[in-house]
Amino acid sequence: MEKYLSESSDIGITRENRRLYIVSAGEDTILGYDEDLNLSDAINLKSSAKIQPKRIAWLNGYLYTANSADGSICKINALTKEIKRVSVCPYPTDIVAADKRIIICCGETDTILSLDEGLNVINAVPACSFPISMAIDSKKQKLAAACLYNKKIRIYDTKTLEHIDEIDLKEYPNAVAFMDEFILAACSEEGYLTQGNFHFIKDGSILKSIKVNKMPSCVCVASNGNIFVANTGNRSVDIISSKEKKLIKRIQTPEMPDFLINFNKGVYLSCIIDGYLIRMDEDGNIQKKIRTLSEPRGMCIASL
Repeated sequence: MEKYLSESSDIGITRENRRLYIVSAGEDTILGYDEDLNLSDAINLKSSAKIQPKRIAWLNGYLYTANSADGSICKINALTKEIKRVSVCPYPTDIVAADKRIIICCGETDTILSLDEGLNVINAVPACSFPISMAIDSKKQKLAAACLYNKKIRIYDTKTLEHIDEIDLKEYPNAVAFMDEFILAACSEEGYLTQGNFHFIKDGSILKSIKVNKMPSCVCVASNGNIFVANTGNRSVDIISSKEKKLIKRIQTPEMPDFLINFNKGVYLSCIIDGYLIRMDEDGNIQKKIRTLSEPRGMCIASL
């Protein structure tokens, strides 16, 4: 049986017990799907007020959501559905898991926080002007943060959050990812809903730039090396060959694409307005499209 490695670095995880989770910001709900997009789980996060979960991460049996409306983080036991919620910062924009820590970037306070599994703050560092997206390298040693308003990517040590490098882009980075020795950045030239550019960055310098569609919002690397870029500004996904470093395909999507994730040799896309969840193969061919709850946003892969 083919084995896969989960986001939480569990060894020996098989495809039969992995699940795709997606948050609905419109309904304050988490939905779980298998790779064929059959609904297998639903967790209601609703409280006395809207929390609007927009990003989600998985770590050691628990789901963690970053909630933009009330500045909180939810920790959810995936089996018992027990929920713990704590306030952390105004408008958390992204959340990632690393070893035994959860890392959050806070847009309004320009900070990055490291929390233990009990949601206690371990470390807090000043980041940059409105950190909007984060990524962790495959060795879980480096954290990249896209700093929207001062047009930079900052690199941090994952454990200590020590600032170790900085890349000046001269345009607005919306999304960042790691691929082998490269940092991948999707940017807008002039801000909201403007021309997009995709950059291969190596050793602190831009090696190759490619024009993509308007307002690229997410980057995902498929296991075959193709790079998917979700363009929120004009409802499309661009596919870039990492080998040839050129645009090879453009797909029109039914509504505004928000988030991409690689799962069991497929690429999954959430679309905000009409609530679509789309499965594509690694060459960008749409295989299945379903409607979920309103405003589906971030996704993660869980091992159960």
